[in-house]
Amino acid sequence: MSWCAGLGSVDWLDELDHIAAITTALIAIWAWWQFGVRRGRRRVALERYLKSLQGKPQWHNDQGQRTIVHLMAELRRTEAEVIEGAFASRKIEVIRVPDPMTGFAAKLMLAYRDTDAA
Repeated sequence: MSWCAGLGSVDWLDELDHIAAITTALIAIWAWWQFGVRRGRRRVALERYLKSLQGKPQWHNDQGQRTIVHLMAELRRTEAEVIEGAFASRKIEVIRVPDPMTGFAAKLMLAYRDTDAA
């Protein structure tokens, strides 16, 4: 009897196919969940940092607004992560700073705004 005599039956291959499909689905669900958790953590970190700036002015007219570049450095995030977190949050206000010559937005600043107090 040859070692490949059992290979004539495709039942084991069918079972392996089902196991692979279930495993793939479980890995996809886990990856989707991890992505969502990381996104939420980045948003919460941004909200907490901007909230911590309120009431602690660093200069005479400081209102807790920070540029995206400042937030990238402080939070160690990419520009896309900072912007995504700001746009996903209901507590962060995006402020456009216009260019004095053209009137178009030259940069964006982010600030914490408590929506419950309003």
